[in-house]
Amino acid sequence: MKRDTVQVDFGGEKIYKLHFQEFETNIDMDSLTQIDYNNIYAELITISSLLNRVGIWKAQAEHAHADAKLDTSIYEAKQSEFFRNSLKRVDKEKIKWPTKDEVANAVTLDKESQIRRKRVIRLAKEAAYIDAIYWAVKDKAKKIDKISERMQLKPEDFSRELIEESINGIMIKAYKKKYNTSKP
Repeated sequence: MKRDTVQVDFGGEKIYKLHFQEFETNIDMDSLTQIDYNNIYAELITISSLLNRVGIWKAQAEHAHADAKLDTSIYEAKQSEFFRNSLKRVDKEKIKWPTKDEVANAVTLDKESQIRRKRVIRLAKEAAYIDAIYWAVKDKAKKIDKISERMQLKPEDFSRELIEESINGIMIKAYKKKYNTSKP
């Protein structure tokens, strides 16, 4: 069994394999965050994995944003030093250093600094999008948890009610057991 596949046995005549799929480049967020009430059993067994995956995306987006902010700060600090030295003037044998505002303006007008700042802004927006998705999936998980509290869940219900399909980025496939190990 591959690492991206989990085998589940709820008893009965079938076993189920959950195949973790790569998400497509275009993901329908409405579909991902809505509950499939026709296959609530699949929702129950896949929601934790979906929440984990989106949580990882969230961490990656936040890391990319923080990394870009740090990179931009370092670049701008170096540019501030460069402009502080390059903007100094000699007036009657006296050195006139640029003001803080003059240095800050020079850094702001620096093309590379503008590109880096725009990247930080874009990554902040993307991190906010992923954060919104994370909270939507978290809300979905909370609702599924509430639904499951009202259900009298038994392993055989999963075997009987689980529909084979792709849900929450996981393909569910049923296979007939080679050997029936369930007890009479």
